[in-house]
Amino acid sequence: MIDLGKFRRGDRAYLEELVRAHGNLVHLVAQGYGKDPDHIKDLFQETWMHVFQKRLTYRGEGSFEGWLQRTTTRVCISDFRHRKAHRKAQERMGQEGRGDAQHWKEKDPMDEADKRETHLKLHRALAQLSNREH
Repeated sequence: MIDLGKFRRGDRAYLEELVRAHGNLVHLVAQGYGKDPDHIKDLFQETWMHVFQKRLTYRGEGSFEGWLQRTTTRVCISDFRHRKAHRKAQERMGQEGRGDAQHWKEKDPMDEADKRETHLKLHRALAQLSNREH
């Protein structure tokens, strides 16, 4: 049984105690979804951040371990879906002939504005040339 008051208040020492007491449960669930030890550590940390953020949603009606296990599973499934969507997007980009998806990046609006301005200046300069200079 956990101290619901300390948990909900976000008592730092108490939260650290919970991580020590229930960390193995989170680690075991994360191992089922993690692709390597570093990824498992990331899932572990993400889960505890989520637990801290959602601590007010735990009403204390069921076991903390059950709530923690469901929370960990949700974090891991969300991560899995995100990685899957990312992988599919990379595959689509590769199939569309856009080159290596690793190098794709969103266009910077300022770069685009600079290009338009340069393009406009070039057209103005060309318009001022005589027919012989074209």
